[in-house]
Amino acid sequence: IAKEKDLGLQIAFVHLLFNCIGVLIWFPIPFMREIPLNMARFLGKLTHVSKFAPLVYIFVMFLIYPGFFFGISAGFQSDSGGAKAGAAIVLL
Repeated sequence: IAKEKDLGLQIAFVHLLFNCIGVLIWFPIPFMREIPLNMARFLGKLTHVSKFAPLVYIFVMFLIYPGFFFGISAGFQSDSGGAKAGAAIVLL
């Protein structure tokens, strides 16, 4: 993705910090370890019930959800007052 070595190193550090922070959040407290496992079990059971569940999950989590927040971000960065107001209303 990154053509320059500095950008590639920066992306690698971001991924490393993301993973380390995830371990620090979920691993230290024993009952917290069960939360991601239970979520994965639930999705596995849901997949067993419906073959469309994984497709819906992927569509929502990787297209709809990021697109929604990208739209809010674009609204706040635009020069239009209406777009900023619309983004603020959506956040409320």
